[in-house]
Amino acid sequence: MWLSRLRGMVKMTQSKGSVFLQTLNPMTGQTEWQMRPPDYDYQQEVARAAFADMLHDTERNKLYYEALKIAIRLKREQGQPVHVLDIGTGTGLLSMMAARIGADSITAIEEFRPMANCAEKVIRDNGFADQIKLVRKRSTYVTVGQGQDMAQKANILVTEVFDTELIGEGAIGTFNHAHENLLTPDCMVVPSFGTMFAQVVSSDLCSRWNTVQPIKLSDQLSLDPPDEEVDGISFALHDVQMSQVQETWFTPITKPVPVFNFDFTGRSGPLPVNDMSCLPQLASVKGKCDAIFIWWELKMDPLSQVTLSCAPKWAHPNPKDIPWRDHWMQAIYYPMSQVHLNEGESFNLISRHDEYSLFFDVSKTNTGHANDISGPPSKRGIQWAVSRLRLGQMNDPERNAKLVQVIKNALNQVDSNNGSSWLFLGELSFMPLMAAKLGAPKVVLAEGNTQMIKVLKAFAKKHDLQERLVIIEKPVVELTNKDLAPYRIEVVLTEPYFSASLLPWHNLLFWYSLNEVLPGGDSDMEYIRSLPQGASIWAVPVAYKDLWKIRSPLHDAEGFKMTHFDEIIMQACDESDADVEPHPLWEYPCRASGQAIKLMDFEFAYALPEQVVQKQTTLEVASDCNGMALWMEWHLDDETTISNGPKEPVEVGDKVNWDMHSHQGVSFLPQHQRGRLTVNSMVQCTVTFNPKEGDLAFQFSVVE
Repeated sequence: MWLSRLRGMVKMTQSKGSVFLQTLNPMTGQTEWQMRPPDYDYQQEVARAAFADMLHDTERNKLYYEALKIAIRLKREQGQPVHVLDIGTGTGLLSMMAARIGADSITAIEEFRPMANCAEKVIRDNGFADQIKLVRKRSTYVTVGQGQDMAQKANILVTEVFDTELIGEGAIGTFNHAHENLLTPDCMVVPSFGTMFAQVVSSDLCSRWNTVQPIKLSDQLSLDPPDEEVDGISFALHDVQMSQVQETWFTPITKPVPVFNFDFTGRSGPLPVNDMSCLPQLASVKGKCDAIFIWWELKMDPLSQVTLSCAPKWAHPNPKDIPWRDHWMQAIYYPMSQVHLNEGESFNLISRHDEYSLFFDVSKTNTGHANDISGPPSKRGIQWAVSRLRLGQMNDPERNAKLVQVIKNALNQVDSNNGSSWLFLGELSFMPLMAAKLGAPKVVLAEGNTQMIKVLKAFAKKHDLQERLVIIEKPVVELTNKDLAPYRIEVVLTEPYFSASLLPWHNLLFWYSLNEVLPGGDSDMEYIRSLPQGASIWAVPVAYKDLWKIRSPLHDAEGFKMTHFDEIIMQACDESDADVEPHPLWEYPCRASGQAIKLMDFEFAYALPEQVVQKQTTLEVASDCNGMALWMEWHLDDETTISNGPKEPVEVGDKVNWDMHSHQGVSFLPQHQRGRLTVNSMVQCTVTFNPKEGDLAFQFSVVE
């Protein structure tokens, strides 16, 4: 049976010697104590570390192998013995490559205990235990000398200490320390060089991810953002699978520009901990500088013959054969300055980095190379309260148009002059402002995020809504009926959105909150209009193009057996991961392997049920199915539904076009289940809702 069970994003596992772990149940908003295996923390780290995704990157493995062959050959041609140092060995793959090529000595360093244990067994299984010395410590603690961790300094370093930002995992410090303490002056390094690329673009989509946009309420009325307290500056990277960003969604203002070059060989001296570049550019088109796309490439070998590129499809040297990676993606940075340019106008692209982070800006003035190359100061705004994904959702004009229409419909059906109030049960939302601006007599809401409270108050001041907007400054989950005693609630509304929600159905916290503040149950609901009225869980069987790799066994990599690695990764995922996990599926293409199907309905006009509710159905799936995608539809009123699922009707065999501003639920079909699928297999779908536990369990099993 293919069992997908979610409870606060973790599964309960009972075993001898277990420990208790406090977790948050996102659906109920309550903290719970749950039993976990004694090594749960380690298992969770292994499951989250994406080692499987990295090793499924066959191009990465191949290019490292090619570069190592070149480096070892060059050392042999120089008449030198080959002493290899592998920092962050993981499974030991790069060390085993060096051993197979013929290195004289190999020291593999791994400080993360579960992976060091894994490396020991993988190395032994492949017959290299006598050739590779495994050191279980951080590279900065490694000692060199007779009887020490390393008998002599290494003359070849191979390492993979990179992330989407290239330097975010501490690559600068790792390389600098290694050159000073662990490597010979004439050493060779794999990879040898890194280059950071940046491209300035104009994009309405990126603008919605970064700044608050006006919300159209009618042809004559809009909710315009105030000048203060709203838009801030955040330099946190916004990592995306940029090849899934359609080229119609942005207009390049510049071509890709190399902004930083990193010499990992040490020939140019230590890598700078702080650096800055200020590059003159000419705008290729008229537009606003909304975002800066960044990625990097590596010259893997000392001769710069082997190149690994992380460029998106429009800038990749081989756009028809781009490898899929989820460990090295691309990122969007948002400039401090809102600069509008004419075609051909000159400006400066300013790039900075410290030891771990990147900063970007654009300027029409010639700043030159300022002495102060530290990162610029941040400015608090809504970006400090909500994620980029959520800000894009808040700025989605199609979604906002539906919210506006629902509010208008409700206003037409209730008496706004009878002294009643509206209650908003959600978080981090402009919907209360929309309702107040459109004429709701008084809108009461709870909000616990201090930055969002400042934003709401700034909006209320600008639009003269202070008397209509009542903010109870506490989290929604702490709101009680006593807080609402001064108000006669007639309408309860939400989008819904809650900050703790990871999966679509976690927003059923609205229903739990509704039952908390209206403890009279069905008798209370009889006199109150709830918007939304209800919700539905939907699912569609799909064939994920690449995403399945993150939870799939590896078997082997470049001819090296990875059996033990597969065992511990699968066990770690079983122990630590929910079998339904959140992903923004617009970044991860999939095709429908069957029809979309509704699994369960929820009616908010009634109190939470006392008993467990279970629904069961079957659907036909194609043989290419490797998982399920799940989402929620929220029925705001009789006429309006919003969904975080497909943007258009699902057609079997076609790519699914997903909502961009939310996560969907993903469940993968295990290999043994996939092997039982034929052309027209039937899959039984069972969903079980336990209201008291705030638990949704999903079962998908192939019908024999």
